[in-house]
Amino acid sequence: MIKTNKVLITVGSIVLSMGFLAGCSSDKETKADSTAIAAEQSEMTLEEKVIKYFEEYELPTEGRVSDDDPLYNSHNPEEYVAYENGYILSKETRHASTIMNTPEESPEPTPEQIPAVVAGKIIGAAYGPQSPLDDRVEIRIQSLELALEANEDGTVERWLTEMKEEFESISKMTDSVKYGERLLAAIDSLKVVAESITNHSIETNEEQALNGEFLTEPGYEPEIAQFFADYELPEEGQIPKDDPTYQGVNAEQLVAYENGMLFDRSSGQMVARRHYHDGTVPEPTPEQATGVVMGSIVDAASNGGAQIHASQGSAHMIKRLTEAKELNEFESLEEWLDARIEGYKKADALENVEDRVKLLTDENAELNKMVATFMDRQD
Repeated sequence: MIKTNKVLITVGSIVLSMGFLAGCSSDKETKADSTAIAAEQSEMTLEEKVIKYFEEYELPTEGRVSDDDPLYNSHNPEEYVAYENGYILSKETRHASTIMNTPEESPEPTPEQIPAVVAGKIIGAAYGPQSPLDDRVEIRIQSLELALEANEDGTVERWLTEMKEEFESISKMTDSVKYGERLLAAIDSLKVVAESITNHSIETNEEQALNGEFLTEPGYEPEIAQFFADYELPEEGQIPKDDPTYQGVNAEQLVAYENGMLFDRSSGQMVARRHYHDGTVPEPTPEQATGVVMGSIVDAASNGGAQIHASQGSAHMIKRLTEAKELNEFESLEEWLDARIEGYKKADALENVEDRVKLLTDENAELNKMVATFMDRQD
């Protein structure tokens, strides 16, 4: 009996020991898995971690409205998900496409919607105006700041902060050539993450314009078309093509001036200008004014689209068109500028989002048509 008990005790001990060993083995495997994941993550760049964060995000199910809800008035329920708080998220890219709000009220996203809102801001920053002008940098800084305000993920916060600081540093540069190069590099960094969210390559608004996809056919009054056709860049103050100023840019396509202005040879529009440490920029000469007007109109046209500005407002377009008006001295063009400024102001005042998007779309089409009028110029 005693031996039997001993055997039982021994067997029991073996069972307990095996269970203990099995538990230890399981713990070791878990720790090994965790270590492997940690090692994998440590090898990932910050950019790759951000991409992974958005890849793993799923749209929330709570708060969705039915497919026949009025929130879907301009969105296909097969492509978008509308929520009770007015947010409309893309099913494919899982980013915030539209926020149905009035100028007086902007709804707060739920915690589960925040990644989609942040993704939308990143996409907007990537698509935003491309020309190397200071206010275009500021627009991207503002988009990144809005993303930071909404974001709650530590990894994404570090990346957004780095991008914001990079654009802030760029905004203080005074060398127009290096400024443009560094700006394009920063935009490319934005595009890498944005393209991973949208699942397709992104062409910025200016890239679309250069490829002819962003523009409509010219069709303005003959006198306006002729006004731009007759414009010639002034010879006085031009920097020779072999000057170091042109380092990193194509001197056959661009014309640099002693006063820090940079123009496109073909269209005649200003594409960049020097920025001083105090935040000021050089004033164009009277002979350069029309080229600056053209550049301002192009900048206004590169606005990210009606859907984005239905919620963000038209301040950018109004500002650039007002700057163009201050320099312009051609009466027919001034009438057109007045009409566009008034149109954007009316759009911002509309409470109905669908009506606002429609008017913004119409105004953007007018801008694109004007841009096409002088972008088709030949030397």
